[in-house]
Amino acid sequence: MKHCPGRELGWPLLRVSQDTAAVWDDPATEWTVEHYAKRDEDNRLQSGSGLLEFARTVEILQRYLPPPPARIADVGAGPGAYSIWLARLGHQVIARDLMPVHIEQLRSNARDQGLLIDADVGDARELSVANASVDVVLLFGPLYHLITSAARVQCLREAARVVRPGRYRCRGRDLPVGRSAGWRTAAPDW
Repeated sequence: MKHCPGRELGWPLLRVSQDTAAVWDDPATEWTVEHYAKRDEDNRLQSGSGLLEFARTVEILQRYLPPPPARIADVGAGPGAYSIWLARLGHQVIARDLMPVHIEQLRSNARDQGLLIDADVGDARELSVANASVDVVLLFGPLYHLITSAARVQCLREAARVVRPGRYRCRGRDLPVGRSAGWRTAAPDW
């Protein structure tokens, strides 16, 4: 097994063997691109059950986020609803998404609101973010879009690589929030 930054944290999934083909052959990438090419993701959190999802996610994040100006990576940011919200609070946001159209929408929305967000196309399995450079990593989309366990583990390895020791990563609206030191789970009441 290759050395993985963060293995020393003792996180069990970091001990899973790394099969490179399994990471990159995940069928989710093709499906995700096709799926989002047909959807209006930019407005999803602004109506119907999306309003509840956004409100509840924000409520939970507010319990665990450090005070601004934390440096937060929003991985799988989509068109940036959470990135915009975080930037408005005064956080420094790095947003990555697989879909170029989402990044274009995020950049446009941020520009229209006078917000600075480092937004770029990127894959959660290979982030263009420096080692130990962020305080929080949000993974709201990648872990339910990636299908193979190898791809999901690689996504989590990347989160471990970019988050500063002792800082936070959030795995998704239905998954727990924890500290990177030992990757212990905080137990939010959701």
